[in-house]
Amino acid sequence: MSFLKKHGRYIGSFLAGILWGGGIVFICGVVYLRYNLVTEEKVPGNFDEVCTKLEKAITKDKSWSFKKEICALPVLDDSSKLIVFKLCNREYAQQMLNPPESRKVSAIIPCTFAVYEKNGNTCIARMNIRLMGNLLGGIPGELFPGKIVPEQAAMLNAVRK
Repeated sequence: MSFLKKHGRYIGSFLAGILWGGGIVFICGVVYLRYNLVTEEKVPGNFDEVCTKLEKAITKDKSWSFKKEICALPVLDDSSKLIVFKLCNREYAQQMLNPPESRKVSAIIPCTFAVYEKNGNTCIARMNIRLMGNLLGGIPGELFPGKIVPEQAAMLNAVRK
């Protein structure tokens, strides 16, 4: 009796288990990224106060610069305010963009904070750069979680006060 005839049922079950396991891991990964790639938090204060606090927190660290933009979308249906802060640290950007193999990261920099009104609250949304760094690896994988995350956390802590 050949090996396949003797163990074919087990091999088929094993392969089906591998496929099911891979599918479940894929679905869990998609759900995880959907809920963790962009973070949103309510912050104390009205829209203008939050924007002022964020500007002060960013400029406190002289290595960071920012550009403030009103979103190019049409006026929101509920007439709430929305503004985008594009943050850049020239030193970190240079470290990431100088090696040609890591220039693809230019598609996701500068870092962006969005400040907006939602259901009577002021919120800040941003990309989870720790997660993004871990996904990208290489230089961004070192800089995002190791240096940028703590500096941006200090900025957000100043806004939360």
